[in-house]
Amino acid sequence: MSIGCCVVASNTPPVKEVIQDGINGLLVDFFDINQLLDKVNFVLDNKQELNHIRHNARQTVIDKYDLKKLLPKHINIIKTLAINHKTMQYID
Repeated sequence: MSIGCCVVASNTPPVKEVIQDGINGLLVDFFDINQLLDKVNFVLDNKQELNHIRHNARQTVIDKYDLKKLLPKHINIIKTLAINHKTMQYID
């Protein structure tokens, strides 16, 4: 997604947290191999028509997963956990 690929992925909760079918990717039933094959063939046959999906995929990554935005937040979480861990009292 970060390089503007049209992703075909499983229609499962973890994937749906990132990919919206027809908006920034394409979703298929996890167990339906024929649907997967049809969707991949559709993507390969319709590259130009799917430019908006590729653009939206890239924008999703920029907006939600940019390392410059996320890294400071992750560092703060780690620092908070480390401080809390040092102050915890363990009961045997």
